[in-house]
Amino acid sequence: ALQEQTTAQLYTLWRRGLLVREEETLREGTFALYRTLPTVRLFAQHYLPQALGVEALQERMGRVMADTVRFLYNELDRKTLAAYLARRCRVDLEAAAAWIAADERAWYLNRLGWVLGRLGDRQAGLRWLELALELAQGKDQSLESNVLNNIAGVYSDTGQPAKALELYAQSLNLDRAAGDRTGEATTLNNMALVYDATGQPGKALELYAQTLPIVREVGNRAGEATTLNNMAGV
Repeated sequence: ALQEQTTAQLYTLWRRGLLVREEETLREGTFALYRTLPTVRLFAQHYLPQALGVEALQERMGRVMADTVRFLYNELDRKTLAAYLARRCRVDLEAAAAWIAADERAWYLNRLGWVLGRLGDRQAGLRWLELALELAQGKDQSLESNVLNNIAGVYSDTGQPAKALELYAQSLNLDRAAGDRTGEATTLNNMALVYDATGQPGKALELYAQTLPIVREVGNRAGEATTLNNMAGV
């Protein structure tokens, strides 16, 4: 109901000439996208802070962008819509990093860095990931491990497997210390991919063999299938 109401409001604003409407056809279907006119944006930037207060506006924007980057992080590799939105919203996503609530900021920066890296801007992605790591270290083992995995992925993608494996090893230690079996399986799988890519199939198979019982233990059928497929491909 809320989505329908929002769609109707956007449509009304467009009919009144206050928004620009564009249609984009992607693999998942055709989507209507709305954006403000430059004149309306200037008006809003001038008058909205007076009506609501700058901090309140930034807090609202931060919540919206946190939801957006969470969606992109979860869907980027599955939906062309996510990739399209990530490119269109990049400036806003980066600007909003300063407005995210303190207890969510490290997760936001981690997701943002990963998204930018997946879009091809690995250096920008790495900068945000390193900021996320600074915030997570010593405070949140699960997040710290996740960030290390994402940073390792950047180094692996840029032809630095030794550095990637070093970071994966740090992540693995955190997973095991926290008893995070799912995280442990993910890290072992990622390490195996690096060994396989660098011509060390024996080591890769050894790590896949460690991964397999863990994904079965936690009931991750998709992870089990992926691991078996990776083993068959070595």
